[in-house]
Amino acid sequence: MIFWGNRILTNVKKTLGDSCTNVVSRRNNIKARFPACLVHTIADDSVSDDLDISDEEVAVNCGVEIETYSNVSLNNSYELMGTANTAMYRMGFHRVQGPFHVEEPSAPEYFRLVSRYERVIGGADSIPLFE
Repeated sequence: MIFWGNRILTNVKKTLGDSCTNVVSRRNNIKARFPACLVHTIADDSVSDDLDISDEEVAVNCGVEIETYSNVSLNNSYELMGTANTAMYRMGFHRVQGPFHVEEPSAPEYFRLVSRYERVIGGADSIPLFE
């Protein structure tokens, strides 16, 4: 299966740099360190393509959901999302939803934004590692 989750996470983490050091791929790893960024990669196997009928996967529709969290302000969360958005565009993804603010009734003091991205990744594609 074509899976670039670790490269996507690493590139977003490098792009955010010192503005957000808590960049994780699983929600339960966020803990209480803010600001934070969750990068969740979803490879949609149902739309994998075998274009040459060789029973090999040659492309997969890759979805990524990014959530930014701040305990400072909604504006701070938007700034983090903007930086993460830049990283996603550099990797060839396009935003299909968001960013939208999600209010947490149990924790109204946290500011959470969500955006979703998509890209078709072919077997011969590579996502470069950011310097």
